[in-house]
Amino acid sequence: MIVQNQNSQPKYFLDGRKNKGICGDIYIELQARLRAKGITVFIPGTYTPIKRILQKLSAGSAHVFCGAARNDAREKKFQYSSVPLYSVSHVIMSHRDEQSIPASFDELAASKADIGVLFGTATASF
Repeated sequence: MIVQNQNSQPKYFLDGRKNKGICGDIYIELQARLRAKGITVFIPGTYTPIKRILQKLSAGSAHVFCGAARNDAREKKFQYSSVPLYSVSHVIMSHRDEQSIPASFDELAASKADIGVLFGTATASF
């Protein structure tokens, strides 16, 4: 079985070839439990971009990924745990001199402000 690491702290921290972080800890425990059943789990010591991880899962060249956000398209392709890893809290920040302080996503959208988010993340949908 092959698992995948994404460069997204606090889920993953790589320290040499040691996996740390929330998902790293889960992978280490999964590896130990499956080893007892005769199943080898390979945990790479490198990060992989999320789009490549999802492609590998779809193609069957990877088997487990910890920390993927749910969406309708992914629900059709992948099986999710019923226990969430952690809850997500979206926070917006702006320059201290910014005059507009929106109280909702609707007000932010109405402001026509330029907004930066990480490409490929669930946050981008907002």
